[in-house]
Amino acid sequence: MIVTILLIVIVVIILAIYFIMEFIAYRKAGRSN
Repeated sequence: MIVTILLIVIVVIILAIYFIMEFIAYRKAGRSN
C-alpha cells in the first residue's frame, strides 16, 4: 500500500514537471513570435 502511494506520488510529480516545462516552452514560443 505504501509503495503504491509512493509510485502514484512519483508519477504525479513527473507529470507536473512535464506540464510545467511544456507550459514554459509554450509561453516562450508565444512571446517570441
